Amino acid sequence: MAGPFPGAGRRDRRAPAAFRAWWPKSDRWAELVDDEWWEEDEADLRRLDDETLARVLTDFDEHNLEQARTGAWAMGDIDDYDIDDDPQPRFPGDQLVVFLGRDVFDTVTAQVTDGSGRVAPPAYGIGLPVDVSDEDYGFQACLLLVGAESVGIVTIDASA
Repeated sequence: MAGPFPGAGRRDRRAPAAFRAWWPKSDRWAELVDDEWWEEDEADLRRLDDETLARVLTDFDEHNLEQARTGAWAMGDIDDYDIDDDPQPRFPGDQLVVFLGRDVFDTVTAQVTDGSGRVAPPAYGIGLPVDVSDEDYGFQACLLLVGAESVGIVTIDASA
């Protein structure tokens, strides 16, 4: 969690504008650039509408399931399978994979909305939505949920 950021108040509708002004000067943004997640010119913030955010979360679920499924195959818990099979094979603990991923999002959402959870906070992304091709070796992204007084930051490092 980062914040509070200047210009935002408890019920201030200007919080997203205050956040956008604060973010490029924040220590967290500097850390992401310093850690070589992105070059400064690649770290553009993009507002995610509800539909795009839902797609980001679904893509993240699918990525996590595929990683876990690969691990289950490597451990001999499931037989060989084709990535294009529908439905994909089940494996022990597969329901937990999605549950735990969504719990991270729900926890950060609850923190930036002071637990009210009535209205989803504005969401921004860097590197989102993810567009991964077969030639890619993973991806890095950052999801930011903007509350009235704080920002929830979820960094995603799915690089090999």
